[in-house]
Amino acid sequence: MTYLRQTSLRLLFVLLTLGLFTPTAQPLPFYQSLSHAQHALDYERPSQALLALEQALAFEPASQGLHKPAFDIAFNLGLWEQAETHLLALQAHDPSSVDTACARLKLQLAHAEVTPSTPDNVLLTSDCPGIVALLGQLASDFFKAGNFMEAVPLLQSQVALEPENSHAQAMLALYAAATEPEYATDKLREAQASSDHYARLALELLLLIQDSLAKETPAYTYAQVGQAFARTKEWHLAQEAFKQAVQLDPEYAQAWGYLGVIKDSVGADGENELLEAVRLAPEDPVFLIMQADHYNRRGEYSKALSMLEQAAALDENNPAIAVALGETYTNLGDFERARMAYRQSTLLSPDEPLFWQLLADFSLRFELDIAALGLPAARNAVILAPGSSQGWRALGYGHFLLANFSLSERALQRAVDIEPSDPIVQYYLGLLFQSQGQIDNALSAWVMASRLAPDHPYARLAQRALDALIIHR
Repeated sequence: MTYLRQTSLRLLFVLLTLGLFTPTAQPLPFYQSLSHAQHALDYERPSQALLALEQALAFEPASQGLHKPAFDIAFNLGLWEQAETHLLALQAHDPSSVDTACARLKLQLAHAEVTPSTPDNVLLTSDCPGIVALLGQLASDFFKAGNFMEAVPLLQSQVALEPENSHAQAMLALYAAATEPEYATDKLREAQASSDHYARLALELLLLIQDSLAKETPAYTYAQVGQAFARTKEWHLAQEAFKQAVQLDPEYAQAWGYLGVIKDSVGADGENELLEAVRLAPEDPVFLIMQADHYNRRGEYSKALSMLEQAAALDENNPAIAVALGETYTNLGDFERARMAYRQSTLLSPDEPLFWQLLADFSLRFELDIAALGLPAARNAVILAPGSSQGWRALGYGHFLLANFSLSERALQRAVDIEPSDPIVQYYLGLLFQSQGQIDNALSAWVMASRLAPDHPYARLAQRALDALIIHR
């Protein structure tokens, strides 16, 4: 951690200065606290270092040189109140120093109170180590969180300070596409040529905007842009685009529907937007399905079922509605109706591997009719999509549940060959090996599962299995 090394060197300098040049004797606890702070920084324990520095300042408030390293640590830990306290001490001691000015600018940037675009601040950045990097990090964090009012001025300042920063320019181009697509084409063209991370998305947006502006209404252009962002899971940008679409055309049911779904995806409440879509297009089952998904997310399963029953009445041969009914019946604990709904989806679309996969997953998850339902569904999923690891994974797990261990291992290894980074397959392999007494192989599989995607639910299951196995070995 660069800032810890820099702070450690600064603190060492303070220690030497105090030891060599302070005319009055310092109390022993003061030096002990400084020593503890230095030790904590050396071992990258910033919280302990900050506590020790503040203890030293409590012993000797006149040691003003400690406020700068204390500010740096508090700032990097995001402890804004403590950082503010040390900044106030710096300002009281030496209000015109570069250290004080840099600390003040850093804290203001963190709170999005200023941007370094004024002449004085631009000049100041050359004397403030790490300010430009901080500016970029803050801008990126705000942008990813959808706080565009804070992000855009910071990005503009970053580009002013670093004209060759293609990443910042690309983020500004994406924001322009979401809010003013008719003026975004030049920026997108530059982003497509210079930004590695956003090049493909910038090109897609550029072509899409050029095509839709020539053919359709502005609201349609915004909706197309929003869908492009949604496909790449840029949810906040998608939300901005769909907001613009419904403002331009309040009767645009599709835009209202997508806006509701996206609000749900970012943790907001999209119910009002979804209800508006249903009101505008009551005969379109798609919006009823969207509304049902919203209620399922919120645990309001009876409301979800009501929406889906209305959708099924409008389009009884839609396999997607059957799948949604299967999910909802499962949530309600009605496994028999859920089984019938999932089975219905495969009858309506027998050549679609997804529906066979969902039927297999349902059977295996609840261990219902594995031999008669789960395994045949998994086999059909494999036959229809032999290059997908999910079908092989379900087939392998189904054989495991029926104690067909050799067939299980063969199918699971095939799934690993197709998708080596799938933690679910590794977890299943661990169960298989454990059941056969191959403990070392089980450990290896579960370690792999826990490392591939630490936040994945099956990675956490693997970690718990590891812990239990190690305890009992």
